[in-house]
Amino acid sequence: FDTAAELLLRLAATETENFANNATGIFVGIFRTYLGNTESDGDARLALFDELWDTADVTKKTILVDALTGASNPMVFRLVGAETQGARPALSSWLPSSRQAESKYVTGCIFRLAKIATESGADSTVLTRARSGLGRELCALLGRGYVDAVEQAVRQVASEVGHWPDAATSMGQFLAYHPESVDPQTAARVRSLVAALQPDTLDSRILHLVTTMPWDFPLGEKLEADERRQRQERALRELADDLAEAPEVLANALPKLSRGEQSRASFFGQILGEGVGVFAPETWLERIDRAVTEVPEGDRNLSLLCGYYIGTAKAHPDMAPVLKNRMVESPVLAPGFPSVCAGLGVVPADIYLAIGALQRRLLSAAQFAVWGWSGALDKLRPPQVAPLFDALLTTPDDKALAITLDLIYAYSFGRPESFDHLRRQIRMCVKEYVKDGKPPVGVSSTHYFEQLTGWMLRKGREDDDACATALDLAKFLVASLRHVGADLPISITCQLLSDFPEVVWPYIGAAVVSDRGQALLMELVLGKLQNNDTPPILSLPEATLLAWCHAYPDEAPAFAATVVPALKTGQGRPMLHPTMNRVIDEFGERADVLRGIERNIGTYSWTGSTMGYYEQYVEPIRELTAHRIPTVRRWARRMVGVLRDRIEDARDEDAEHDAKWDI
Repeated sequence: FDTAAELLLRLAATETENFANNATGIFVGIFRTYLGNTESDGDARLALFDELWDTADVTKKTILVDALTGASNPMVFRLVGAETQGARPALSSWLPSSRQAESKYVTGCIFRLAKIATESGADSTVLTRARSGLGRELCALLGRGYVDAVEQAVRQVASEVGHWPDAATSMGQFLAYHPESVDPQTAARVRSLVAALQPDTLDSRILHLVTTMPWDFPLGEKLEADERRQRQERALRELADDLAEAPEVLANALPKLSRGEQSRASFFGQILGEGVGVFAPETWLERIDRAVTEVPEGDRNLSLLCGYYIGTAKAHPDMAPVLKNRMVESPVLAPGFPSVCAGLGVVPADIYLAIGALQRRLLSAAQFAVWGWSGALDKLRPPQVAPLFDALLTTPDDKALAITLDLIYAYSFGRPESFDHLRRQIRMCVKEYVKDGKPPVGVSSTHYFEQLTGWMLRKGREDDDACATALDLAKFLVASLRHVGADLPISITCQLLSDFPEVVWPYIGAAVVSDRGQALLMELVLGKLQNNDTPPILSLPEATLLAWCHAYPDEAPAFAATVVPALKTGQGRPMLHPTMNRVIDEFGERADVLRGIERNIGTYSWTGSTMGYYEQYVEPIRELTAHRIPTVRRWARRMVGVLRDRIEDARDEDAEHDAKWDI
């Protein structure tokens, strides 16, 4: 056990994958209290840990900390089946023989984590991992009755680190969400522990309330969302009032509040900006700007600065234009400009400031996403926002199209009449989307594109922009065959074929007959794998499809036989689809057409037994044995035999499957 675990840890420390069943996951699983990956008991595991901890390798130590963290929470589960080891019984994990055995092991893990979390001179990564891991598990440990161990560990760690948000949050969740199972004495002890972790200086209060305020602050109380928000805002305002009496404390804290993650810095900045006197802009603008500027770009956080600018502009409306210009003229401050505008409401002048910053590369397209989800553009008229969309679409930025689609859709949501004023921008979006046959990646971008394009196509064949859009999309549909996952949304493909056949099918049809490889890929786009009952090819008028088949008899009929559904189902017994009947009647003497129908039948998506799938074809194909074309009659007789053979094969497979489950 010891040798194998040590080898596994060495492997875990050098691997690069992060799947749950990698070496790291398996090693951590060894230490789980229940359903652990070993038969070795708790004493053997803790002895192994103590032996392995004697290393200078930080990576190994972080893995060992994770192992102890997992062991500290006895509430785990796993799924195990015979497939893990073939037909052999699964090995039995160690199961604590009593509550005392479990307690001895779990408390051993808790105390080791507490010791690691307070080791002087230890690597900061290991310390942070231990404090965070132990802190997160306190709620589960208290729920399992480990009150004494938790109390000892918390007081030990708190005496060394003071600020421990993970522990306070976890214990607060225990008090708020387990009240029916907590006796008054235990609740009082836990509240005492939470109180011991509360900040008692202005510096620590800033850290606690602005930087790391948990989402469920105030801790230990089950409140409605509005009341919780009000309590949080009240705590921040009280902090600001106290800092007004000691502004030097805030001045010293500005660099810390301008870097890394900050939980409530934006709102706190607004409170400061809305204040008067000691927090007036003539005193604090330069201080906050300087604090932000001195932080390295990769670690810079503009939340406090943006909040302060918003609060200042609300308190002094005449300063809003000055503050916005101040931001867009600075490479450091400019990234916060969209957030400030969103907080104050975008006005027409902001559009031109934004365009200028985009052109000078001070802002990226992604930084305007806030204008979409915040509704910041809602009060502007279409002619006022159109220049922004133009600028974004002509910016050499990979995310510009996705952001523009988001902004146009958000701006037009609930008022589709605005689309008429943004025709040119929608046409530009289409051209950018289809460029190079590779659209932007993202479910939301595809959805927004589908909505905007669908609106344009619904203008019909009499509309020049709609026809131009249809042709662009047809070209993209063909070009996108070279790129996996780059096809059009099915609804757009169907709309093109049904509403613009004379515009798009000459281009799509020519691609099919000119290149066998393209034809095979187009089968996937237009055929029944997209939809068994109504694939996109059925959106093309039947007359157009058959005329194309007659124009290109050597390629087109066989393609049609492959993609048109062979059957029409859903109303009574299955029968040949009317369009397939027309193809057989007019081209049934061609061997490639009949082979295409066979490929059609043999290409399907199905669940469960395939007997039903093949049985539905028997009668419709049998009826073709009386067809007027001799070639079709002979083919139909042979296909009936093929179908019966496949039905028998499926019946045998079903019997084998049932027998296997009966063992």
